Amino acid sequence: MQPDIDFALAEYAIGQLPSERAPELAAALLASGEADPDAATLALMRAPTWSDARALFESAVAATGRTIPHPRFAYLRVIQGVLDAMVAGTVTPRSGAGRLGEIWSATDHRHNLSVFVALADDWDEYPEQRGEIETSIVAEAQGRVGEFRAGTG
Repeated sequence: MQPDIDFALAEYAIGQLPSERAPELAAALLASGEADPDAATLALMRAPTWSDARALFESAVAATGRTIPHPRFAYLRVIQGVLDAMVAGTVTPRSGAGRLGEIWSATDHRHNLSVFVALADDWDEYPEQRGEIETSIVAEAQGRVGEFRAGTG
């Protein structure tokens, strides 16, 4: 499965893209025919750090005509992507809620995500109720799908 390059660029813009994923993204750019020699170099790297990969990654992205989004918009894209993934079941409810909590903290509580922080805390505190809490997390995510796509969060 090809990675969602736009989602990954949003993660990169807010410092949440692990450097180890850079080769995978470079390979995806190469596979789509959108890349340059820097992407080929990056695709061959194993577990690079950003100090090793940043210039190659940014060059490979620029060669495709794509841009790295402004952090304000990148946060919205990542929030929406996490909500979508929780609803689709590709991210566990606890993992998604935790990630949304990290974003909520990183944005000085700008986005209305506190319910996910509370539910993640409940999941940690009440192991005997995890099934119910996971159901609540997914239900909350279902109710919020689309909210951040429009930039209203």
